[in-house]
Amino acid sequence: GMPQEETWYGITLAAFLITVVTYYLYPIALDRFLSTLVCLVLLLMCITRDPFFGISTTTTLNLFFSIQLIIAAILFISVKIKQDYVPLAYSIACSLCILTIYTTALPIIQSKAQNFNLIFINGLLTISLIGLIAWAAGSFKKLRSEPLLVALFGAVLLGIISAPGIVLSLCLMVLGYGKHENPLILLGVFFVPIFIFLYYYNLDVSLLVKSGILIGSGLILLAGRAYLAARKLDREV
Repeated sequence: GMPQEETWYGITLAAFLITVVTYYLYPIALDRFLSTLVCLVLLLMCITRDPFFGISTTTTLNLFFSIQLIIAAILFISVKIKQDYVPLAYSIACSLCILTIYTTALPIIQSKAQNFNLIFINGLLTISLIGLIAWAAGSFKKLRSEPLLVALFGAVLLGIISAPGIVLSLCLMVLGYGKHENPLILLGVFFVPIFIFLYYYNLDVSLLVKSGILIGSGLILLAGRAYLAARKLDREV
């Protein structure tokens, strides 16, 4: 059967201690990435299985997600971060994706599972996407240009009507574009279809309405692309 709550905490603590001790002893990027990711996933399991000190699971998840997002932002965007911490940054990026998939898919897999409120996470990711667009553009002043205003409008619209996973995927792609790191772009591209599937599967509407939403979303993206092309704004600014 599944481990008891105390066993989950024990396994997580042991994995964390081993990772801290061996992080510098074994300077292999893949080992550092996997060991850190295992710790983060185990901690996620603990949070979703048993509330911390009576705090609601949603509140704890929001805090866990926020801390990881802040650390990831520091590690990816700061130019002073040592190469040793690159595996840690990528493990956190993957952990954020896993957390979003798990909290979205769990109610689908288990009918009696808890439905997690992801409104805070969605808002946080939307703000992050806007910040990343400004960062990739070079400054907030450049956001006044027409193509970036269109991008910001799209980011806000996605934050309102979309799911956290889709916004997270876009964050990864924008970050990868800004840093010229293909692994981040590929990570975002890889998770996009997964998050889109979960998003439409969770919609509490008929199949016909879901099809309409899917077609409408595609038409909006095509219209946006056509507008930028017609205005000759589809060039780098």
